Amino acid sequence: MDAGVKTLAMTYSGGDLFGQLGQEATTALAQKAGIDIVLSEAHDPAATDFTPLVTKVTDAKPDAFVTWGASSSS
Repeated sequence: MDAGVKTLAMTYSGGDLFGQLGQEATTALAQKAGIDIVLSEAHDPAATDFTPLVTKVTDAKPDAFVTWGASSSS
C-alpha cells in the first residue's frame, strides 16, 4: 500500500457492513504504513450523482483514492 503514497482519500458505502469494514481496515493499514488519510467519507450507494463527493476527493489532492461499496442492484 505504499509505492510513494503519502496521502489517501477514501469513500465507502455507509449503509452496509462491507463498506464500513473496508473503511476500518483501510484506515488501520494506512496508519500502520504512515499514510495520512485526507478524506474518509460515507456515501449513499443508491445515489445517482456523485459530483459533490468527487469534488471533495479532488479538493483533498490525495496521492491515492479508494472506495468501498457494493451495488444494491442484482
